[in-house]
Amino acid sequence: MAKVLVVDDEETIRKLLTAATQRAGHECIAVDDAFRALDAFS
Repeated sequence: MAKVLVVDDEETIRKLLTAATQRAGHECIAVDDAFRALDAFS
């Protein structure tokens, strides 16, 4: 299982990618901007 970081400012896109990632059996962290992505990545 991989851990995937999804970064997109559109909530619909984040939800779609998160759902697809989780269905594929991976853990997903979704955030809406680069600053939160850096925090999540650390």
